[in-house]
Amino acid sequence: MGASSISLDKLKFGSNELSPSEMHPLHKKRVEQCLAKIFHSHFASPIEDSSFKIKLTLDDPAVYYRGKALLLEQGPELQETLRIVRYYQHTGQLAKPQMAQGVDAHLLKESEKSIQEIRDASIPGTNGQVLAGMRIADDTLALVRNILFVGLGVKDPVVNHLGYYAGTFWTFFALRELDNGRTEYQRSKLIGDIEGGRRAQARVVSGAVVSSASLSFLASRFCVSYGAAAAAFGISSASSALFGVGSLLAMGSSLLGALRCSRFHERLGEYLDNPKLTEVNRLRSALKYLRESITVSSEEKALFEKNIEKDHPDWPPDAKKRLLNQKLRDLTEVKVKYMKRRTSTKSLELVALRVDEILAKLEDPKKMVEGITEASELIYTVQKESRVKKTLYMLGFVASLVSFVAMLILVFMTAGSLPFILYGIAGTIYLLITIYTIAGVFLGHNRTAFKNY
Repeated sequence: MGASSISLDKLKFGSNELSPSEMHPLHKKRVEQCLAKIFHSHFASPIEDSSFKIKLTLDDPAVYYRGKALLLEQGPELQETLRIVRYYQHTGQLAKPQMAQGVDAHLLKESEKSIQEIRDASIPGTNGQVLAGMRIADDTLALVRNILFVGLGVKDPVVNHLGYYAGTFWTFFALRELDNGRTEYQRSKLIGDIEGGRRAQARVVSGAVVSSASLSFLASRFCVSYGAAAAAFGISSASSALFGVGSLLAMGSSLLGALRCSRFHERLGEYLDNPKLTEVNRLRSALKYLRESITVSSEEKALFEKNIEKDHPDWPPDAKKRLLNQKLRDLTEVKVKYMKRRTSTKSLELVALRVDEILAKLEDPKKMVEGITEASELIYTVQKESRVKKTLYMLGFVASLVSFVAMLILVFMTAGSLPFILYGIAGTIYLLITIYTIAGVFLGHNRTAFKNY
């Protein structure tokens, strides 16, 4: 059964419905493709009539056909369909349950707390400044060492001596990566951050591989010092191979990060490029999308309340409230981290601080022009920060690729100083990324003070 075997008649969500003529053509096509796959996965027989419907809710999504109902699994097709439903809630074409003002303000405050915690973690007091300085020292040392490799040769005592420091730095940061990945995985598992958990697992593997490579590199430097050339060559080749595996992992992580930024940019662009919306509605919808990306929605809160009541009917109200607040905090943290991987702390703070104020101006005829200007500036800033993030990911990918090629040449070919030139190029890229990132944190490029926090 092909995707064209289902033609969307109406998009219904709860008691609300939307005609396909009011939808973006691309959205209509996507929904039809998703519904066709959903139907085909639950019913082996072909569609003989149109007497079926899809019930789209966050808690019990189901497909009904000839009196038979099956609950839908949270697969990619259902997620994409629900995402499009949320799109039209943001545009105002499908009604969205509203929360009380006090509750809404409380949820936004939770987002501000999560953003504040993420920002503070980037510079955890003096310790953070020391680590930042060590990272610059490490990248600079690696660059200087590769330059000396080219000019003086591998066996030069100065080069070999610098190898001890380089290996020590690499081991230190790799072990920290391993420990941070383990901590991040535990936290992601606790709060239900699936994407964060996968990222943490990759960090654990990368930290384990690179720490082994660093220790092997240190061992080879000791062998060189004591004249064990054969042993040094064997250990050095092993460490180079391990560093190559680490480069492959870094390439995959960087490419995935860039892809996430691109997808985020596309989804934000769906609001800004929809010809069926007015300029004000495009900006308003995009702002609502950004706001809900870092705060818990009314449907998500209602689902938590329903599940708590179902799972713990005998609990006292205070216990249910504490559990609800914890789940709201956890989901808020998941959303904030999700957006942080695609934009920046600066973007998160702007969305948390400014969106409600700008939305109010867009609703006021006297302030609408001002609101349009401020909305455009905020959205442009978020898009720019996302592009910068994507560029950093791609630079990391290029540096990892160059390092991997250098490893292949070093292990499998006799190419003189070429691999060290390549390592120098990769080191320069890493150093520039480090300087840019740290400068953004320390000089306020990615920081905006919260008002009344």
